[in-house]
Amino acid sequence: MSRFAETHPQVYSREDLAEQEAKRRAVVFGLMGALISVMLTIGAIASLFMVLG
Repeated sequence: MSRFAETHPQVYSREDLAEQEAKRRAVVFGLMGALISVMLTIGAIASLFMVLG
């Protein structure tokens, strides 16, 4: 192994960067979807209490 390869961090290829970006985007959309789902659930429970109460 050359000195350059030992001292410098791994260089990512374009495919690796695209894959990392896709994973990051999937995580962000997943978290947003979960947040929206929780908000809708809380709204449904609140409206149920208002109707019954």
